[in-house]
Amino acid sequence: MAGLTANAPLITGLARDLVGCAGVVIVVTNPVDILIRLFATTVGEAARVYGIGSSTDSARYRIALAARHQVPPSAVRSWVIGEHGDGAVICASTTTVNGCRADVPLTFVRSQLSYRTRQINAGIGRTR
Repeated sequence: MAGLTANAPLITGLARDLVGCAGVVIVVTNPVDILIRLFATTVGEAARVYGIGSSTDSARYRIALAARHQVPPSAVRSWVIGEHGDGAVICASTTTVNGCRADVPLTFVRSQLSYRTRQINAGIGRTR
């Protein structure tokens, strides 16, 4: 949520410049879910607006679970929704590995998701 104050005016300005746009817009910022909503509301109904925060967490979740179950990530069907990062919601009840319902050790998965974020921040730092 730290980026909301800084990023909301920028997102609103970009959306105003694109009012009536009928294309696809991908929002890459934090907090992604709130700012997607802000952009979509401002730009209007014609645009299709997507964010990648939850998509990134979903990919990290699949990779962690694949390693845990010793299968390729493509064998895992799973999603993370909601707020990106620590506030993410792991959809454990709908997760499958090779088409079968999977055991999802939530403590392990959460530790892997937060570890990966810390690893990226240590390597490149936070970007603005």
